[in-house]
Amino acid sequence: MDTSMGNGIEVSVIVPTTPGYSSLLNRTVQELLAHFRESHPNQFELVMVTNGKVSPSLENLKFEVKALANTHPEIRVSHVTGKPGKGAALQLGFANSSGRYICFTDADLP
Repeated sequence: MDTSMGNGIEVSVIVPTTPGYSSLLNRTVQELLAHFRESHPNQFELVMVTNGKVSPSLENLKFEVKALANTHPEIRVSHVTGKPGKGAALQLGFANSSGRYICFTDADLP
């Protein structure tokens, strides 16, 4: 079954992240972008999903992720609302992915 919906996206990589991973996020994103730009040029997306309890550090993380998305068109951003947690972040990431193949990695494990 082809789930790519004709959008050219072959691979979606979900990256759930919380404020605790903020310091590692830029390195992780750069490594993922470098890898997938080489292996699947113009055929991938990174689906960054922020989650955590409402706090100033969560707002800083959201700002950082939005800045990355503004710089890199391959990045899509989603935010977990309500019940935070990795499971909720992954569910939202899968729901917002458009790739034929979907995988995920932790924000600190590129």
